[in-house]
Amino acid sequence: MKIEKGIVSVGKNAFYSCENLQIVQLPEGIVSIGRCAFTGCRYLSIINLPDSLKTIGEMAFSLCFNLDVKLPENLEYIGDGSFDQCDKIESLDIPDSVTYIGYEAFSGCDNLYSIRLSENLEEIKDKTFYYCESLRTIEIPDSVGHIGNYAFYSCSNLESVNIIGSVSYIGYEAFYDCEYLREITL
Repeated sequence: MKIEKGIVSVGKNAFYSCENLQIVQLPEGIVSIGRCAFTGCRYLSIINLPDSLKTIGEMAFSLCFNLDVKLPENLEYIGDGSFDQCDKIESLDIPDSVTYIGYEAFSGCDNLYSIRLSENLEEIKDKTFYYCESLRTIEIPDSVGHIGNYAFYSCSNLESVNIIGSVSYIGYEAFYDCEYLREITL
């Protein structure tokens, strides 16, 4: 499916549960993707996110089991549950323009093994990487002062955590059930 130039936003529930949707081409100029815009598009595997995109709404791509994404350089906001259970995501480079990542944003991304977090992120919300079972290492940038409850809960293959800055709060069971966790550097 190709969305034509001139569209600046994909609205709430726009393609909710369009199970057979596989490819989406978004034009430059799109600035926001609304809440649940592509939720439940289980066969969606390819979507280009243009550099003009600033906001990904809550649960926008939740339950898109076949989706792998590259986040655009100017993205600022990743809403709650945006990529919940996107099993095909293996690696993420979260651009430094991102200042907010919501609750459960990447929870249940079973194959996510590598993440580079934004240098401007101030908080890792509750359950942000909950059940990311393939995650091996994480480096928490200097900008982060708060790691929420269950943030890395059951990241069962997590081996090392490097906290670069001055995190003042690590939440309840933030690293619970990380059975292979061997090293935490503060």
